[in-house]
Amino acid sequence: MPTNKVAAQVLAHPNGQRCELTQIHNHILLHAVRFGKFFCKTCAVMLALLGLAAMAALPTATALARQIC
Repeated sequence: MPTNKVAAQVLAHPNGQRCELTQIHNHILLHAVRFGKFFCKTCAVMLALLGLAAMAALPTATALARQIC
């Protein structure tokens, strides 16, 4: 398989640093992790706001239920 050896030589950095494909992969992975963290924080904030709204509406709902019964 001479093509793999040639490709490895092309991708190898002369100073022994990481190849470009590895850096691109890490860059994509970093963005996925950042998006995941942001998504989790957004969901947590939305759930907290929803919980606060539900707690605020609870006394009103129970008062209305008492008036009906």
